[in-house]
Amino acid sequence: MTMKEVQERLVENMKRWQRIENATISATARAMEQTANPLLRAVMEVIQHDANNHHRIQQLIIDSLESEAINLSVDDLGALGMRWSATPRSSATRSPWPRRASRRWGPRAWWPRSTCSPTCSKTSRSTSACSRTWA
Repeated sequence: MTMKEVQERLVENMKRWQRIENATISATARAMEQTANPLLRAVMEVIQHDANNHHRIQQLIIDSLESEAINLSVDDLGALGMRWSATPRSSATRSPWPRRASRRWGPRAWWPRSTCSPTCSKTSRSTSACSRTWA
């Protein structure tokens, strides 16, 4: 597939998704007309606003592919207060966002990533390689 074909297919998909979002907006409007329950109305309003936002983003993607591309520079992000760099920095200045706790999955998820304690210099994942006791 050529780049042009990929872009045309993406535009077709975005337009199809927009039709789905429009149907969602209509369905939630009908549901809101049928109920006076404040909880149900609030949920329908949230769904409706969400569908509106999806539609806007999809239209932005369509416009960027059919007419003029959207450029995003590091300076644009900097204007929002985001700090981005191609060079590594210390962990204290790496990101303006709070760190999320990481979780490893799989059969060895409970094993240490590198060393098992600040005083241990061994990096092996074998329990016999260090003095840590495994519960």
